[in-house]
Amino acid sequence: MAEFFIGLLVIGLGVVILKYIRPTYEFVGSWVWAEKFFGIGGTVTALKLLGIVFIVFGALYSLGWI
Repeated sequence: MAEFFIGLLVIGLGVVILKYIRPTYEFVGSWVWAEKFFGIGGTVTALKLLGIVFIVFGALYSLGWI
């Protein structure tokens, strides 16, 4: 039962990152590695990918698949 709620919290964190991408970017600042790897706007792209990864892993964890 605890895995389900932890998974929901992780999904919620991913949704918050995606919904509030600009304040999240301002909070974490620019990531040099992301800017080099993804190009201009790479930090925002990396944050969006991180939010999607949180949602996917949160769903898998809450369902007991990982």
